[in-house]
Amino acid sequence: MTHGARAWTALWTVYILWGSTYLGIELAGETIPPVFAAGVRFTVVGLVLLGWTVARNGMAPFRAGRAALGAAMLAGLLLIGSNAMLFVAEREVPIGLASLIIASVPLWLVVLRSATGDRPGAGPSRGRLSGSSGWRCSCGRAEG
Repeated sequence: MTHGARAWTALWTVYILWGSTYLGIELAGETIPPVFAAGVRFTVVGLVLLGWTVARNGMAPFRAGRAALGAAMLAGLLLIGSNAMLFVAEREVPIGLASLIIASVPLWLVVLRSATGDRPGAGPSRGRLSGSSGWRCSCGRAEG
């Protein structure tokens, strides 16, 4: 498989799997308590990735220092704070609106970083603008 074909395969995999996440969250939220559903999701995925990493690289990647353990704890808190709360919010908010709000997060990071004087360069700014073009089109005026 050529490099270009692998890149397109990877992109389509992300589109399908990531895009189906919000549908899965909505469907799970109808029958399962939302925070429990988020916990099950992250536990299953974590175990799959753990098995894959151990099979490919052994236990060496798990020898973590203090900084790596702190980063892992912060990432865990962010999962609880963002994705688990997304499960809760999707009981009241339409799935399309929830996905648009999540898709706008990179632009909010630019706004917040700019407010502190940490302005991104031209290359990353162009990437964020082109990457957000899809959801900006989705927010267009509906006809009818």
